[in-house]
Amino acid sequence: MGVIGRGGNRQTAIARKTLAGPSVVRIPAIEGLRAWLAWAVVFYHLLITTNIDAHSGIVAKAEMIGSGAVTIFMMLSGFVITGLLLTRKEAWLPFITRRAFRLFPAYWIALAVGAVAMLIRPYVFADVSWASDPAFIGDMAYHAQNTEAVLAAPLEQTLFHVSLLQGVPPPAFMSNSSATILGPAWSLTVEWQFYLAAPFLVWMARKQTRAAMLVIASTILVFGMQRGWMSGLLTTASLPNFLYIFVIGIFCRIALPYLPQHGGFGWAAAAALVAIGVQTGIAPAIAIWLAFVVLIARAPANGAERAQRGLLDRVFAAVLESPRAIYLGDRSYSVYILHSPIIVFAGYVLFPLYDFTREEALVVMTLVIVPTILIASELMYRFVERPMIRLGARAANRLTVGTARPVILPKPAAPAV
Repeated sequence: MGVIGRGGNRQTAIARKTLAGPSVVRIPAIEGLRAWLAWAVVFYHLLITTNIDAHSGIVAKAEMIGSGAVTIFMMLSGFVITGLLLTRKEAWLPFITRRAFRLFPAYWIALAVGAVAMLIRPYVFADVSWASDPAFIGDMAYHAQNTEAVLAAPLEQTLFHVSLLQGVPPPAFMSNSSATILGPAWSLTVEWQFYLAAPFLVWMARKQTRAAMLVIASTILVFGMQRGWMSGLLTTASLPNFLYIFVIGIFCRIALPYLPQHGGFGWAAAAALVAIGVQTGIAPAIAIWLAFVVLIARAPANGAERAQRGLLDRVFAAVLESPRAIYLGDRSYSVYILHSPIIVFAGYVLFPLYDFTREEALVVMTLVIVPTILIASELMYRFVERPMIRLGARAANRLTVGTARPVILPKPAAPAV
C-alpha cells in the first residue's frame, strides 16, 4: 500500500474510514451452526438418493432434517444480514454489491455443474436395485419434470437461473422454475430476493409501529400462501412464502443485546414464535433456533468468564465454536451448492459397477462423497469465494466513498504553551 499524501487523498481515506462504521463483530458460533446445517442437508439428500428415507424407521422423518436445516438457514440469514446492516449502515447499492459478489461467482460455477448433473441424472438411477420403488419413482418423476421444463424453455430458464430470480416468475409463465437446474438453488433464490429487500425490512423492524406492520404483513402472507390465495401468482420459492422466517431472524438480531436484561419478555416472544411454528409446521426448527439465540446472548465476553462456563455452555462451545466447526462453516456455502451434483456424479461412476442394496449404497456413497465434497468446497472457497468476497468489499467501498459527502477536517488546535 502506498503512503497517503495530503489533500484529497487524505480526505478520501478519512471518508472511507468514517463510512465503514464500526467493525463487524463476528460470532464464531454462527459459522459452526452453518456447518451443521449444510451437512444436515447433505445427509438428507444422501438418504433420498439411496431411498433409505422411505424404508427406515430411524430416518422416517428425514425430510424434517433437510427442510428444518434450510428453515434455520433462513432465520440465520435474517439474523446475520440485520447485524451487518445495523453495524455498517451502508446504502442499498454498496450492500447489495457485497451480497452479489458473495453469492453469484460460486453459484454460477455450481449452476454449470448442476446443468450437467441434471442431464445425466435419469441414466444414473435407471438400474439401481430400488428403481422400482414407488417412492423413488415419484422422486425421479419430479426430476424428470424439471428437466423437461428446462428443455421446453431453455432461454427463459437460463436467464432466470443465472440472475437467481427463478423463484419470481408466476407458475403460469414458467412452471417448475425454482429447482430445475440446481436443486438447492431454490433456497438461494429466496435468499437473493431477501437481500434485495433486506435494508427496507430492517428499517421497518426498527420502529415499533413499522415493526407491527411488518409482523402483520408477513403473517398474512404465510397463511395466505398456505391456503392457496396467491397460488397462480407466486411460486413456492418466492420471498412472500418465507418472509416470516426471515423476520424472525431480523427481530432476534435486534433484540439480542436486550435478551439478558428482559428474560420475561424473551420467554413470551419465544412461546409466540413456537406457536407460529406449530401452525406452519416448523416448530422444531424455531425451537432449535431460539435455543441458539439464547446461548449466544449469554455467551461470556472474556476469557475468565469462558473458563467458568457451565456444562451446557461448554458443549455449545465445543460443538459450534471449535476451530474445526468454524473451518467447515466458512466452507458451508460451497458444500451446500456443490453437494447435489456431486452425489449424481458419484452415482454415475459407482452404480453401473455394483448392484448395491440401499444400505450398501448409503455407506459407499458416504465414503466417496464426503471427502469429495470437502475437497471441492475447499477449492471453491479458496479460489472463488474468498477472492470474490474481497473484490466485492473493494467495490462496495468505492461505491460508498463515491457517494459520500466531502469530509471537512477541523483545523488543528493551537499547541499548548
